[in-house]
Amino acid sequence: TRTMSGRIGIGLLGATLAIGSLPALADDFVAFSLREAQNRARLGSHTKELYTLGGITRLVGAVYDVASEDIVLVGRAMDGLPESRLDDLVVALRSRLVLDEWPAVSIDPTDRTSSNRKQAVTFSGGLDGTSFGRDFLHCDVVLKSYSLGLLGTVPHVKTYRDLASESVSRSIEARGGDLLRFSWLSSQDAAEACEKLRDRPVTGEDACQIQFWFYCREPYHVKCRNGVFWIDALDLTVRLRVLDRRATEGGRPESPELVRAGKAFAEQFAENLSEVTAAHPGLKRLKVLFDLIALSDGIRRAGSCADLSYFLDQYRITTTTTPEEHEQVDLIGIAEECNGSRQLLRISGGIRFETQLKWLNDGDVATLRAIVLETRPAPSDLSWKLPLDGWHMPNAGDLKLEDDHPPDLATKGGTSETTSGEGFTVTVQSVVLAPEGPALDDDVRKRFVGFFPPPPPPPQPVTCPGGVSMRMIVSGDSFVPSSDPGLDESRKKILTSRPSADALSWPAPMDEGKKCDEED
Repeated sequence: TRTMSGRIGIGLLGATLAIGSLPALADDFVAFSLREAQNRARLGSHTKELYTLGGITRLVGAVYDVASEDIVLVGRAMDGLPESRLDDLVVALRSRLVLDEWPAVSIDPTDRTSSNRKQAVTFSGGLDGTSFGRDFLHCDVVLKSYSLGLLGTVPHVKTYRDLASESVSRSIEARGGDLLRFSWLSSQDAAEACEKLRDRPVTGEDACQIQFWFYCREPYHVKCRNGVFWIDALDLTVRLRVLDRRATEGGRPESPELVRAGKAFAEQFAENLSEVTAAHPGLKRLKVLFDLIALSDGIRRAGSCADLSYFLDQYRITTTTTPEEHEQVDLIGIAEECNGSRQLLRISGGIRFETQLKWLNDGDVATLRAIVLETRPAPSDLSWKLPLDGWHMPNAGDLKLEDDHPPDLATKGGTSETTSGEGFTVTVQSVVLAPEGPALDDDVRKRFVGFFPPPPPPPQPVTCPGGVSMRMIVSGDSFVPSSDPGLDESRKKILTSRPSADALSWPAPMDEGKKCDEED
């Protein structure tokens, strides 16, 4: 909690999101001083070392230096991954410490979307007008576009569009029909085609609205002791929610085939997340943004004091343009049967992400604290290399989806189903039209007059994040004291290795072969 002086508590916790395939590691671990970063930013410094957090691409923990009231970040510089940005760290700090919100962005239909073809872009946590918000939105758009078949695909991950069209083919076969062709139409061609089919008798219709979102496969662990926290890896899955109440508005039955298509999409995306990220590198930035959010929430929690008032109140973030609206994307598919019947399929996309994170203490890594603080070349150094070679650093390595969890936590395909939460929203409507000819009767409800507008998402509590977002849950059981005296010795090494009192970053010495999770 912030006080009037701008001083904050240091929580000994952290979190991470594992996403995408990672390249080979660089040789150096890096320590980065938040105290010195604040001092240099206040003086107008514009060095790359400052604005890239010493080149850190993978955040693995932090150390609190009691003597100088400094928070020292510990990370690893890895070739081929996006560097951290000071602006993004400040956005994350303000989101958790000042606004008490989770950074989030979502693209959702409104009650005007059917007429103006626009979806609302909503930011929370102070993301609007920032590079953080721009990158979150980019990830939102990439995933939406992938699901609708508007981006290049990867092997073994079909788009939801293709899976839905396959479900239509199966439904035609199940009722004894013979599919002649299936075509996806442009918006203009689709409007003309639907108008030509207007007033055709309707012989069947169904719909579904489903949501997908990233979710922790199981809670990961944070090790903490005496002013150090250590981030363990987090595996992701994709969860599915079926919004049958909204999908069946107007008496339209829910389509089990379209729901099965949704489950298949979630399953394939979860199983091949690394490949999708490699094909669409913009998603790689999502990982480092989640690291910064996690760090900021750890700092937010009560502990020792450190002064970050300049970053929280005065530092000027470089502004960028973030849109308020996003073009509505509708896909219309027409399945033509040999007997002249038509089945129309409309897919409307809007995306929300949510990850649920739990923090649990499962060990002690305070050795890291001594190494970080003792290796600082000088008190004024901003960043420095850390001798951590040989340490097992889960959040510094090649983090991929691993299917090694109990069956009740994840299915073989890496998906799980739930009945609550926000996610990647897809509304699908299917209408079967009779061949041309006289209507079956004069009941207008059995004639095609167009698709009903995709409904806006249901109202959400203000505490529920949406879009590309994260929520973390911390309990009193998260902190377990450790009795290992060797950890304090290593903590001393890290702090004393600082080259000078004003060093911004420096190499961090780590004993060769030392493992950080040897208690596991």
